[in-house]
Amino acid sequence: MFSRIGAAVGAVVIAAGATWYLNPFQNQSGNDALLSQVPADTVYFFGTSGNHELAKLMQNYPVGMGTPSQQATMDSIEDMGADNPAIAFFFELFLKPSLSSTTAGELINKYGLAAGGPGVFYSHGIVPVMRAKLADALVFDQLVEAAAQKSTWTYTTETFEGLTLKRWQLSELDDETSFDFVIARDDNFATLTLLNKNDDPATVKERLGLSSPKNNLASSGAISAMREKYGFQPYMDGYIHFENLTKQLLDLNNSDLGRDMVRYLPADSVAKLESLNDEALKADILSIANAVPRWVFGYKKLEVKGNTMLMDFDAILEINNTVVTDELVKLRGHLPKHVLSVSNKLFSFGAAVDSSNLVLSLTNLWGAFVQADFKSDAFKQAQEQAKQGNPAMLGMFMGMVQGVKGAGLSVFDVELDAEFNPSKVDALFSVAAEQPSTTAEMAKMLPPLANLELPDDGTAVPVVLPMVPAELELKAAIKGKHIAVFIGDKASAEAEKLSNEALEANGLIATGFNYRKLSTVMDALPISVTGAQSCAAKQELREFMRQMQMDFMLNYDTGPNGLVMGLSGSVEALETAKLNVGGNYKIEYLNDDCEWEYTGMEVINSDGSGSYTEKDEKNSCELYNTKYTWEQQNTKLSFKFFDTKTRLTCDEELKVEKDQADRCYMLNVEDQSFQCLFSAGTEEAFIYRYNKI
Repeated sequence: MFSRIGAAVGAVVIAAGATWYLNPFQNQSGNDALLSQVPADTVYFFGTSGNHELAKLMQNYPVGMGTPSQQATMDSIEDMGADNPAIAFFFELFLKPSLSSTTAGELINKYGLAAGGPGVFYSHGIVPVMRAKLADALVFDQLVEAAAQKSTWTYTTETFEGLTLKRWQLSELDDETSFDFVIARDDNFATLTLLNKNDDPATVKERLGLSSPKNNLASSGAISAMREKYGFQPYMDGYIHFENLTKQLLDLNNSDLGRDMVRYLPADSVAKLESLNDEALKADILSIANAVPRWVFGYKKLEVKGNTMLMDFDAILEINNTVVTDELVKLRGHLPKHVLSVSNKLFSFGAAVDSSNLVLSLTNLWGAFVQADFKSDAFKQAQEQAKQGNPAMLGMFMGMVQGVKGAGLSVFDVELDAEFNPSKVDALFSVAAEQPSTTAEMAKMLPPLANLELPDDGTAVPVVLPMVPAELELKAAIKGKHIAVFIGDKASAEAEKLSNEALEANGLIATGFNYRKLSTVMDALPISVTGAQSCAAKQELREFMRQMQMDFMLNYDTGPNGLVMGLSGSVEALETAKLNVGGNYKIEYLNDDCEWEYTGMEVINSDGSGSYTEKDEKNSCELYNTKYTWEQQNTKLSFKFFDTKTRLTCDEELKVEKDQADRCYMLNVEDQSFQCLFSAGTEEAFIYRYNKI
C-alpha cells in the first residue's frame, strides 16, 4: 500500500513541478481566485501566474531531452511498470509525455493545459493538492484514459457536486487508512489529490476546490505580503512553512493536519506524537519554529529579450531574531566584483567574510544560545554541552588573516595542448584586505611565496610557483585594497579595475558557471579534469553542456530577514540540429583512448528497416552483418535485430546469431552526424558515431 501511496504523492509532486515549470501564466486574477481555496495554515505552497513573453519563449523551448543516462533511468521506471500497474500509470501520465515531446509548447498541448491560466500546489491537512487551469478538458481526459488503458490500472468514475471524479484505489485493503488517488475536473480546472473513504463532505469539497476554507491564503494576505516584502513577481513563488508544521504537529486535536494524521496514520505512529506531553519542551520547540518560520522563494525578475530568458530568483530562510541576524550581517565581507558576473568567463568563485568581526560575531551567537531562556531539560542539556566550547579561542588563529575581507577567482579562458598541458590561461585571483601590503608580507610565510616582493605603487612583478609552467607568465601586484595574481589579457584588464574598487560588505559566497563557454572547451579537457569515468561518459557530459545554453550566478548572503540564496542568469532556447536519421552511414567506435576507429557501414531506411555490415581489415569479406527494424522516440532509437550472422575470420563460415533487441540514445547531433550511446547509465556504456556519406 505504502509504495502506491508514495507513487501517488510523488505523482502529484511531479505534476506540480511540471505545472510550475511549464505554466508561465499571465492571468493574475485567476491565481488570486485559487488562493481562496488554499488553507492559510498550509505547510507548503507553490503558485504560478504569468508572463506573456516567457510563455511565448517556452512554446519552443526543448524538453524531454536530458542526458542518455537520465533517459535510461526513465526507461527503467517504465520497465518496472510491467509488474506494477500503478507505476505504469504514473509513468504514462507524468513522464512519458515529456519524453515524447520536443518542446514545452507541445507538452502543454498534450495535457490540454491553458497557456493563460494559473496553477497551485499546496497541502490540505496532510494531503497534497495540485490544481491547474485547462484549455481543453477533452484532451486532458484522453491523456488520462490512454494512461489507464496502457497500464491496466482500473479506476471508478463518479460525480461529486458537478465535478467528474476518477478514483484509483491505492491499497488492496479497504481499511480506515486506505487512500484513493483522484483526478477531478470540470470544464476549467483539473485537480489531483488523495481522498479517503472516511473524508467528510466538507473536507472533500475543500480539497476539490468546491469551497474555500474559512481561513485561506487570499483572506490572510500572506502571499501579497510576501511579494511586497521580498519584491517577488507573481509569475512563480511559494514557501515551506516550518512554523505552521510545528504548531499543527504539537496540537493534533486542533488542526487540519493533526486531525488528518489521527484519521489516516497507524495508531502507533499517532501515539508517539501524542506522547509528547512535556509542555516545556513544546514551548521551546515552538520558540525555535517562530524564530525560523519559513523558507520563501520567488522570482524578482523573469523576462524575455529576443531568444533569451533573463531571471533573478531568491530563496530566503527567514530568521525572526534580531540578535542572530545582526551578528550574521557583521560577517559579510567583500566579494570582488570580477567574480559577480560570469558572462565573459568560464567560471568564477568568491568567498567573503570580515575577519575583523568573525570571532566576535561567532562568540556573540554562541553566547545568545547558551544564555537563551529555555524551559525544557533537553534544550538546557544542549546549552551545557555548547558551553564546553567557546569560539573566542579562534582568535589566536586569526592573526595571519586580520583585515582580510574576501577573495575571488575568475577563469576567463583555458587552452590545452595535445598532452593536455595548459598552453594558454587567462585567469585572475585576488584578495581584498584593509592593509594589502601587510597581508602580502604575511603570505611570505608560505614557502612558495617567501621571495615575493610586491611594490606598493601597483607595479606587477613575475610570480614563480611550483607546478606552473615557466612559459605561463604569472604576475602579481597590489591594486588599491587588493592583492591580484593574474595571467592573460582579460585578467590583466580586470586586475587594473581593482585599483578603484572600494571594500564594501556585499555577501558571503558567490559562484558562477558559463555553460556556453564550458561546452566549447569540453573536447580539449582530459577525462580526469571533467570528472567523467570513461570516454563515453565524457561525450555524454559534452552533450549535457551543449544543452545547457545558459550562464548563472549563485550568491549566498545574509540580511535583516535571514539567510539569502540568490540565483541569477540567462537561458537561451536550444536550437537543435535538424537531422533526418534515414541515410547511409560510416560507423566509428569510441575506444578506450577516446579515439574514433572505423568499424563498418550502416544503412538506416526511412521505412523503419536497416542493416549493418563489418568487414575485415583488408576489406575482403564480411565478418558481421545484421538486419533490423527501428523506431525513434525523440532522441531514443530502438532496434530489433534479426538475420544476424558473424565470424572471426574470413576462413570461417558465417554463423547465425539469435535475434535480439537494443536501444541507444542520440547525442551531440549535428547536421550530418550523430553519436549513439548504448547501455546508457551503466559502466559498460559505449558509443558509436554515425557519419552520413
